[in-house]
Amino acid sequence: MAELRYSTQSRAGTYAETDQGLKSYMLGVYNYMALGVAVTAVLVLATFTIPALGGVARVLSFPAMLAVLALGWFGPRMVFNGSVGKAHAVYWAYVAAWGIGIAPIVNRYLGVDPSMVMSAFLTAAITFGAMSVWGYTS
Repeated sequence: MAELRYSTQSRAGTYAETDQGLKSYMLGVYNYMALGVAVTAVLVLATFTIPALGGVARVLSFPAMLAVLALGWFGPRMVFNGSVGKAHAVYWAYVAAWGIGIAPIVNRYLGVDPSMVMSAFLTAAITFGAMSVWGYTS
């Protein structure tokens, strides 16, 4: 079955124009991803430092993970068939659901060994950076 949304189009332009357009697009994507990770980290940190939020996060952890699954399943349909505002709303709901969903897990490991959490995040960041460079250059 043909995916007409992803069909190729020819256009006139130089390689430098295309490269600059790709660079600005990818910078926007990385900015949104960095903000999403930061919001998730702030939510986890808030549940760790404010005991009342920690209790709420423990109760909402399972529904939040179900929301992550639901947004992962239905989100692309909503993003591609809706407006830019709807796409942003779906993305930020996904980010918030991840933050609330993983907060009890991260808080448990922060209580055991904080360096383990930092090591996991550092490893993920290095891997993401390396794969980004590899994908951009290949």
